[in-house]
Amino acid sequence: MILKWLRNFWKTLFVFFLIFYTSQSQAADGPFLPGYMAINEGMAGAGIALPLDTSVLLNNPAGLGDLPPMVNTNFTMVFPHSVMSTSDAPFGNPEAVNVGSNDDPAILPGGGSVFPVNKRISLGTGAFAVAGFGVDFPISRTPVPDNAFDNHSFFGLLKIIAAASYKIHEKLSVGAAFHLNRSVLETNTSLPDGTQTAGLDKQDAAIGFGFGLGVLYKPFAWLSMGLNYTSEQYFDEFERYLDIAPQGVNIPQQLQVGLAVTPLKNLKVATDFFWINNEGAGGALGTPITEGGLGWQDQYGAKVGVQYQPIENLIVRTGYNYVRPLYPSNAAFVNINNGTGGNQHVAAGVGLRFPNHKLLKHSDFDFSYIHTFQKEITDDGSIDPGFAGARVATAIRAFSVEFGLRF
Repeated sequence: MILKWLRNFWKTLFVFFLIFYTSQSQAADGPFLPGYMAINEGMAGAGIALPLDTSVLLNNPAGLGDLPPMVNTNFTMVFPHSVMSTSDAPFGNPEAVNVGSNDDPAILPGGGSVFPVNKRISLGTGAFAVAGFGVDFPISRTPVPDNAFDNHSFFGLLKIIAAASYKIHEKLSVGAAFHLNRSVLETNTSLPDGTQTAGLDKQDAAIGFGFGLGVLYKPFAWLSMGLNYTSEQYFDEFERYLDIAPQGVNIPQQLQVGLAVTPLKNLKVATDFFWINNEGAGGALGTPITEGGLGWQDQYGAKVGVQYQPIENLIVRTGYNYVRPLYPSNAAFVNINNGTGGNQHVAAGVGLRFPNHKLLKHSDFDFSYIHTFQKEITDDGSIDPGFAGARVATAIRAFSVEFGLRF
């Protein structure tokens, strides 16, 4: 009966993906969401050493062995707002003065499941919308005729993950995950000669793959340490957009380390430190602007999250996330049509548990809110004097709801 229910669950989940995946999405740690699933998001993404739900498939697959049999599904509603101004830039549109993007809210689904095989081996699978960026300005950033193009873009990334963990002994676990990716791109950006890309704002898709490796070590009952490495995700080309991304758009490798402590029975504190190797990624993201890329720089950041359960029915969470800006000031003009978020985030969340309720004792209900503060970047013109004075800023609000079942 459980297996039949799980099959129906996954069929339903993928229907939701087909419905919502092509919606515009925005992220915040560069192109990535600051957290995955409401529980993890409520702690601003901190969780490399603190497995709480199926977000471990992304954060640290070694944590699968610390979870009971469970299924989680999550929906995140994102409200982005971008503003650009290019009137001061010699190459900019003189009409573009503090122009707001007409960004629609995006609904991002996700979900996963965990299946312990025995005391040492656990398996997990999941599907997550994990990254994206895009804008929809009413006018162009450059003075194109009738503002007909160079004002819209969308990029989204979906991951399907299969993972396994192995408990070497009670204190040490390792895990591995295979990532199958699908990314989509649509844009009407202008080329250096002032004409529109051959893609003409039509959607194109690329398939990619990569892997993740994790370690979880718990030397004491109150202390755990984790490490997670996610490889570069290699993609084929966007055939419609070879004129702007001839080498495709690979997603950069990441390295994360985490520490979690339980100073009190009902109090957990987690902190993560991470590195996103944007400069080393193949394709458009890691290519310098002078060579036709976006000029993204490596990002370093830290997350801290707190979870406290004052009573058996209620869990409260909060967190803070800081990351180095995605690109330097000399890349602001080139990245105006990406809308790639700010670099500081605060989060809060609540969880409801009903351990004594006959029908709900195995159910988890969690909610979170993340606020990404607006970050404005002004182009200094050091790469091209024609870009000097262009400004771009993005702020994001995101609400998530997660439902889980433990078996």
